[in-house]
Amino acid sequence: MFALNNTYSVQVYTHENLSQLQNAWDQCAANNGSYYPFLCFDWFTTWLKHFPETDLHIPVLYENGAVAAIMPMMRKIVKKRGIPLRVYAFAANAYSQTNAVIHNTADPEKRVQQLKMLLQYFREHASSWDYLDLYALQTENGNSKQIMQAADHMGLGCVKEVAYINCYQDSASLPLGEFLKSKKKVRKNVPYFRRRMQREGELQFRYVKTGEKINTIMDSYYQLYAKSWKQSEDLGPSFHRDLAVMAADKGWLRLGFLDFNSQPIACQLWLVHDTAAYVLKIFYDEVFKHYSPGTVLTESMMHMAIEQDKVHAIDFLQGDEPYKRDWLDMQRVRERVVIFGSTIKARIAGFVCCRTHSFAGFKAAR
Repeated sequence: MFALNNTYSVQVYTHENLSQLQNAWDQCAANNGSYYPFLCFDWFTTWLKHFPETDLHIPVLYENGAVAAIMPMMRKIVKKRGIPLRVYAFAANAYSQTNAVIHNTADPEKRVQQLKMLLQYFREHASSWDYLDLYALQTENGNSKQIMQAADHMGLGCVKEVAYINCYQDSASLPLGEFLKSKKKVRKNVPYFRRRMQREGELQFRYVKTGEKINTIMDSYYQLYAKSWKQSEDLGPSFHRDLAVMAADKGWLRLGFLDFNSQPIACQLWLVHDTAAYVLKIFYDEVFKHYSPGTVLTESMMHMAIEQDKVHAIDFLQGDEPYKRDWLDMQRVRERVVIFGSTIKARIAGFVCCRTHSFAGFKAAR
């Protein structure tokens, strides 16, 4: 335990004692406002099961003996232009849809104070480091802004850049059902391809939410995935199987199949929590591409989410590929904040990045 002042202290958690955090972790994650399935303890431990080599270093901030904030981090060495740099980054990879410092409060001022204390720990107690890499931060809840404010107050150099674009739609301006009716391209194409398949064979939609046969159903998922244009998942190849089992147990799973003549030709993996639907995976058999099975299944999945689950938001998560913009109109950024330490290498990197206003500038610096 590292004492920061009379009120705050930090304890570092690793693989060995991580399980002690479950209750406090989930209570803090619930304060994020959205994305709970991707920030909760079970998501993290499911992810960690597939990447056990992760060098976990999770500072937990205590305020008067109670958990105030959790920073799920890992240590790694990153080479930039051949120079090895010591990095603390969010414990995450391509499967992590969003990352965050999770707090026990939604109050912005208290969050900034907690972040300042965590940065004080890194500055005064953490082993030597060159930068903190905080990737895929939400902007709508002030996450990245609060981190920048805390870093500035602590006198630590930092830069911010876009991590990726997030496509979504909520019902703030128009109910989702009414919004879908306004999408002329979708209204025209879906009935056409549906009728075309029905003329040439039997069409069936299947939806899986729970059940003891989820592992058998996931066998079909992977068999179909192998026939799609998607690259094989060498990174944690069975991650989505365990995720589906976990999500089914919690009632979040929405796994949809489109069958043509009793053969699965398209599949989508969604999670539904509270009033939001998150679209994780979309793929189809390339042989049936001319039927646009992905489009037909997406329309059916959206109606299921809106009419049965009564969601108020649909979120395509990472990326702004054109097909996502065919369905949803709203976009927002996920940001990356890089905070530089006090080492010579960190100061050089910080100087270059501040001049180019981007961490990418450091990677491209000559």
